[in-house]
Amino acid sequence: MNLKKTILMSLFLVGICWATVTDNYVPAHFTGNGSTVDFDFPWPIVATSDVVVIIRTIATGAEDVLTETTDYSISAVNNDYSSGGTVTTVATYTSTSQISILRDTPPTQNTGLVVSGSNVLREDSLEDAYDKLTLLVQQLLEENARQITIPRSDVDITVELDDSVSRADMILGFDSDGHVTALTSIPEGSISVTAYMTTVNAAADADAAKVLLEIPTIDAFAETYLDDTTAALTRTTLGAVGLTGDETIAGTKTFSSAVIFSVASTLADSSQLASSAAPTADADISNKKYCDDQHLPYARMYCTAAQNNLSDTTWTTITLDTDTFDSGTITDLANYKITPAVAGQYLVCGQITYTNTIANKTYYAQIYFNATSAKAIASSHTGDATTDITVSVCDVIVFDADDYIQLRGQVNAGVDTVDINVGSTDTYLVLYRL
Repeated sequence: MNLKKTILMSLFLVGICWATVTDNYVPAHFTGNGSTVDFDFPWPIVATSDVVVIIRTIATGAEDVLTETTDYSISAVNNDYSSGGTVTTVATYTSTSQISILRDTPPTQNTGLVVSGSNVLREDSLEDAYDKLTLLVQQLLEENARQITIPRSDVDITVELDDSVSRADMILGFDSDGHVTALTSIPEGSISVTAYMTTVNAAADADAAKVLLEIPTIDAFAETYLDDTTAALTRTTLGAVGLTGDETIAGTKTFSSAVIFSVASTLADSSQLASSAAPTADADISNKKYCDDQHLPYARMYCTAAQNNLSDTTWTTITLDTDTFDSGTITDLANYKITPAVAGQYLVCGQITYTNTIANKTYYAQIYFNATSAKAIASSHTGDATTDITVSVCDVIVFDADDYIQLRGQVNAGVDTVDINVGSTDTYLVLYRL
């Protein structure tokens, strides 16, 4: 009766267990694709906590160990992990990440092989314990495969290093017998060196080596900018000015030739540079815009409408009804006058061409100022001929802002039949600021 009870109890206690562990353990690695979250592993585990999931950034090698439940879950059909399982991540990972699934079975033995209070041996527990030992052995074999090993045929090889203080700032290497040791320098002859470099190594000093290597000698000044990391820092070291960007130039600079500034450049008002403002000192530089502005305004008018039968011995205003150019709307084509509107000195020139002239008579041209006074008068005599005659008049006149000029003509021919010859090159008035 006792034997029967023992057999029945043993059969009752035998649960689901692994028969054998046959496959070798190899970590499972995957590359993300931005959508997959389920990743299978083919090897058995004792508990889900024995699985480690690592996300590795492929470009840098940086690793992030995930946390079960928070970052992933593990499942298997009927919770049977004897043939592996599936890791399901919470997040998705792109092709820049590698998903690595590893087994990390703890080296512990928590299984009771005998039923408490009896002599019954738990066969399933015994099977599980052996399986766990096999898993641990597999892990050790996998880790060992990733380590540097020494051939089994090597005899009496020492791999132990000195303490950390003794080996600080030294090189890991091997001595003449092949033992692992800490070196202060690379042993002579351990690296293959060409005949040419042997000559260089034999040089008495650095200067002699530079001669052999044909390296130019760098003077002390050059060394001041060789450690500069940007072009801007080098310009600062050299005191140079960049071709682009805004920079402040301090002090007085002397140039051996003319300095040309771009039209688009904006020059700040200072004791050395002037923009459109008038220079105030002998050392000031005027840019092109300032110089051009000094000749503003300017204009030219000419006569196109017929002006015939001039009254003899009478000053007549010439009908300058068309402008050749006008820099600032300063011509008045209705009243045949130019008002520059800017005070200053101006060169004023006028010309009148008379036709149907009478021989041996006098013809005049006048610059008429503010309709009150003549600033300049010129005359011409026809002589014996009765051809067209041109009279030109010029003067430099000082204007206030509201002053204006007109062109007038007069004939002393004894008749009222003389006409004005029209056209842009025959009868005109020009004003140009000096």
